Amino acid sequence: MSDLLESLDNIRTLQDLADRYVLGSLLGEGRFSKVWSATPSTSDAVVASSTTPVALKEIALDVLEDDEEAFEMLEAEVAALRHASTHDSLGERVVKLHEVVKTDEYIFLVLDRVPGDELFNVIDERGHLPLPTVHSIMRQLLSALTALHGLGIVHRDIKPENLMVDGLDDLASLRLTLIDFGYADVKCGGAQLQRLAGSPEYAAPEVLSWLSEDGEPYDARCDVWSAGITAHVLLSGELPFELPEEADEDAIAEIAKAAQLDFEQPVWRHANMDAPRAFVCACLTSDPAQRPTAAEASTLSWLANPAAALEATLSEAATERNDAVVTAVTGRSEASKEEPLGDPPLGDHSC
Repeated sequence: MSDLLESLDNIRTLQDLADRYVLGSLLGEGRFSKVWSATPSTSDAVVASSTTPVALKEIALDVLEDDEEAFEMLEAEVAALRHASTHDSLGERVVKLHEVVKTDEYIFLVLDRVPGDELFNVIDERGHLPLPTVHSIMRQLLSALTALHGLGIVHRDIKPENLMVDGLDDLASLRLTLIDFGYADVKCGGAQLQRLAGSPEYAAPEVLSWLSEDGEPYDARCDVWSAGITAHVLLSGELPFELPEEADEDAIAEIAKAAQLDFEQPVWRHANMDAPRAFVCACLTSDPAQRPTAAEASTLSWLANPAAALEATLSEAATERNDAVVTAVTGRSEASKEEPLGDPPLGDHSC
């Protein structure tokens, strides 16, 4: 195992984790790891001065020995977060790695304890989010991706599960943080990326091309595709492509490459959704050469217009007032109806 960990320099070795950290509750669990809340141990003078909670990402050493992918993901996350932590331009948009700790049985990544909730859990509970909220989230996400890509870091697994949000019900204090850099790659020299990475439903067509042996080299714009999928999910509660039940990765790749967007969900019928729809269409351009970079996507009309959030808030307030009127007259809310009153607005809602 010592030979395997040679690439992970600056590892602190402990006889007992309690010499430095006290474990708390289990925060989450993935394929190869568990994440625990923790606080600095009073028995360690170096960290005892801070009582700020941290998160410990635990990976068993025997898993790293037996599973090459597990070790590659650990290596990628450590490299990306160490590189990111040296640049103040990221602010609080990316989870910080404080140190890597090793015991006889485990490796621990000591990370910020990020406040808030995973966006996945929020969507699972609420169905979808208001337009002003998604506007703020996407501005912060594209800002973070622009900074990361400028440093040569490509996340490659942007999705609601890897986005933490705090202050969700107060736009003035809403904060987004990117987590889980296990699929990240650091290409400071601008080299093209290769290999399959991320989650199929959110991965760009060029990333999914690596399901075959002769995949297509790609760049950081794969994260922009994933941001577009995420925006669609946050706004409508659904993926932009209809996936057959039991669709395998090859089927998902073909559907993504075709990029047939129809925006059939009722939320897209509102007049104030033109700019968000154009944003999603731009991000989900199947040809990566024609897809905007993260910096370019930030300048698209929906995100570039500072008044967009205010306009969206006023529009949503008007919709709520109208819904209240409909409820008073008909006894049921507009949102609860399977079909809208009258005919939906005419026009093509596709890209």
